Amino acid sequence: MENKTIEAVRTGERHATPEQCPGLFADPIRVNVKLTERAMAHNHVPEGYEFECICYPHTPKAEFETVLPDGYHARTWDDSIDDKHAWMLFSVALGLDHQLTGEHRRGEVFPAAEQLKQREHEETAETRREYLAAHPNVEHEPMKATLTALEPMF
Repeated sequence: MENKTIEAVRTGERHATPEQCPGLFADPIRVNVKLTERAMAHNHVPEGYEFECICYPHTPKAEFETVLPDGYHARTWDDSIDDKHAWMLFSVALGLDHQLTGEHRRGEVFPAAEQLKQREHEETAETRREYLAAHPNVEHEPMKATLTALEPMF
């Protein structure tokens, strides 16, 4: 694989795939996720259905895969997924994130993604500190904005 692709995967700009980066898909962690009643109704998920998510801790974009109620094998790195399955996978991703955050396990299940998130946070904070050092009065100056109202189209 070319160096640009490797760097894009490492920095989280691109999804990793098992074919490109097999080492990132080692040591999977299984997590059972149940959607909220509202999400289950919206996605027509049978009552009581649990998604078994196979999570890959070494991937920078918190990649996982699961089997949807209709038997479709959904993967977060799959760009060819149709809209119906993509929305259901998105609901599962939200449920997984909510569950792991509530259990304080996100860093345990997705340590590479958490490290990338922390590094991005630190870089943003450093950029802010540098800007404030160069512009010490910026937080005390009033902000000015100009709004332009558009004419109605109809």
